[in-house]
Amino acid sequence: MRGGAGQRVRAYLLLVGAGLLVEGGALLLASALRLPVPYVLDTPHNLLHVVWGVLILGILTTARDPRRVSALALLFGVFYTGLAIAGVVFANPFGLLLGTGENIFHFVVGLSSLGAGTLMQLRWGTVVAVPDASGR
Repeated sequence: MRGGAGQRVRAYLLLVGAGLLVEGGALLLASALRLPVPYVLDTPHNLLHVVWGVLILGILTTARDPRRVSALALLFGVFYTGLAIAGVVFANPFGLLLGTGENIFHFVVGLSSLGAGTLMQLRWGTVVAVPDASGR
């Protein structure tokens, strides 16, 4: 991947992926050990963070094509922005305990990932196109 924007998006995703993995893993451990924490522990939500962290880091270690990295940023951004919207609209969407802080976090990482992926797509001229019914 040539310098600049691609390297910044890769670094951003590395930070997000590692952060999600560490945060989710630490809270799963705290829950398993029944450690006192100042808020409610939500195992499914923490597992979601671990899964996304592993997925992001796994793709980053194997992806050499900038289109894969930008597609990852877009996919993650769509998912987390959607989760943020669901958290605002519905109480405990998908059984997850999402409060104001979680929704803000999901909006921040979701929208910034959408922005990063979109800028990278435009920069590299690799806009992801969804084929129509004819396959074009």
